[in-house]
Amino acid sequence: MLAQVVRQALLLIVCACAATHAENDVPDEVKDFCFISGAAMYNYNKKVYIYGGCPPLTKADNQLRTIDVSKSFRVGADVETYVKRTPLPDTMPRDTYSTMWPIAKDTLASFFGFHEVSHNGFDRKDPAITTVQPLDAKLTLDTTKNSWTIGRVKSTINFQLLDAGKDKAGALLKIGSKMSTWVPSLRRGYYLGGVTYKDAPDIVWDAPRGFTNHRGMIVYDADSDSLSNQTMPYPQGSDGQLLHLTTKDDEILINFGGNSQPYGASVQTRSMRQFFIYSTKQSKWFSYTSPETSAVPNPHANFCATIVSAPDNSSHQIIIYAGGTPPDMATVDSVWVLSIPSFDWVKLPGNATDSTRLAGRRWDPTCLKVGKKYMMSWGGRHFVDGKTDAICDIGGNNVFLLDMSTGMWVDMFNPDDDYEVPQSVVNVVGGTTKGGATKLQPDGGFGDPDLAKLMTFNIGPGAGQTSDESGSGSSNSDKSSTANKSSTGAIVGGVVGGIAGLAIIGAIVFFLLRKKRNNIVATDIELNRAGYQQASVEASPYAVKHSEVSPDQEPKPREYYQVPPPAELHPENVRPGELQGEGIVNELPGDHPVMR
Repeated sequence: MLAQVVRQALLLIVCACAATHAENDVPDEVKDFCFISGAAMYNYNKKVYIYGGCPPLTKADNQLRTIDVSKSFRVGADVETYVKRTPLPDTMPRDTYSTMWPIAKDTLASFFGFHEVSHNGFDRKDPAITTVQPLDAKLTLDTTKNSWTIGRVKSTINFQLLDAGKDKAGALLKIGSKMSTWVPSLRRGYYLGGVTYKDAPDIVWDAPRGFTNHRGMIVYDADSDSLSNQTMPYPQGSDGQLLHLTTKDDEILINFGGNSQPYGASVQTRSMRQFFIYSTKQSKWFSYTSPETSAVPNPHANFCATIVSAPDNSSHQIIIYAGGTPPDMATVDSVWVLSIPSFDWVKLPGNATDSTRLAGRRWDPTCLKVGKKYMMSWGGRHFVDGKTDAICDIGGNNVFLLDMSTGMWVDMFNPDDDYEVPQSVVNVVGGTTKGGATKLQPDGGFGDPDLAKLMTFNIGPGAGQTSDESGSGSSNSDKSSTANKSSTGAIVGGVVGGIAGLAIIGAIVFFLLRKKRNNIVATDIELNRAGYQQASVEASPYAVKHSEVSPDQEPKPREYYQVPPPAELHPENVRPGELQGEGIVNELPGDHPVMR
């Protein structure tokens, strides 16, 4: 039974992508649409971008979808009226479990993910189309010009996974994980756990791909355009969630849910009492487990989540929806909220006044925060009874809207509606729907003074993290995603710059009056990054170069690094020149006001 569940889960993970690539006909975007799961989403400049995911069409999906969330609309209306689609260039891969991060002004980038070429790639056998992009590929979208560029990350000096190289057939290592998030103030993206596999143009989804566990966390730094490795807090994990919060003194990541078994073993879904908190300032993982007496959801995997804060920042609500639960990983339609910092779970109604607006039982939908109080759910595989009888979202009708203040699915989106803490949450954490939570730690405390200190927030009127900019595996920050790092150095630099400007004006006046000059000198502030513990990738033919560990052996952890990366990278560690498939720029045609 469990073996069957594992096989079914794998089929769901790869999104039924073993569809017939040999057919020459292009699928009809209306008639052949059924579902798309595992897509990447990001809400940037009040527009939601939806990329990738895998549909059960006869070929891969070929659209970038966008939704304007600067104005009101009905999600129950014909999707042609509010969802636009733009054809992707043939050279762009179609990725599942990839990211979408705002790495620069007017620029979104996608990294990692399970790979599929465009639906006509196999038929044309064009190397420019069928090329599998390497693990350090960077697919960037210029949101003003509507054009894509396929390039490579500049520096991988601390990115150990590239040691895997190619196998004899030329297959490249790829990685897929649902657990990712972006931290705007640091301008860093984090990609946790998941699985690795080998991919080549002639490998179809139902062929062996050498799947194995990824045991670590990948960090992308937009300022240095670099990839590096960090640790993960458990031997292996996938299909949970990773979210970001700004605390009083730190930027933290919160991880929970998902599966914990080694790849290919019987399903082991992690308890929803168990949480892992990562301090980006300390590069250190903490853990917390809620009391056995507290109410929690059943274990979940392949669910979606987003986060919203009380107006005064006294509490923060992580909303989760859908996914599968043991023992048979049947899909659910329940909606739960985890209130931070008390770590209390509260079940929300999850119903709707209009039954057509119910999102239903779904596997791998993608969710993010839009406006001030709504969670948008997009896609996912829809099941009638949770296990069988998957049904199609006819005509691409797969957009749903949850009012996070009430926990109910609604039809109308209004960007100006303010968020209020659900009354059922207020009953647990205290205060009012406007904030003022009085329960600022879990029952019995954190049991760790360092964690208790980490989980403190700036509280007061206007302190809430109200930005509607977010992504799947979302961050929730009041800082611009394209701003520079709000580190001490950046703050000091801004202050010094302001002083310098005033001083220059004063100097000019002084020069006119006294014929003298003043000089202002700015001071640089150096930031230090602390390492934590060693990270590892499960030893396998596709995980580390020249591995001699047999499949029956438990591999020893592989050390990524023991010292912080140098402040400046040596030129020899910077990727020289352009490689094949790098720097490809594709102009997309104008938006088509149709979404299927």
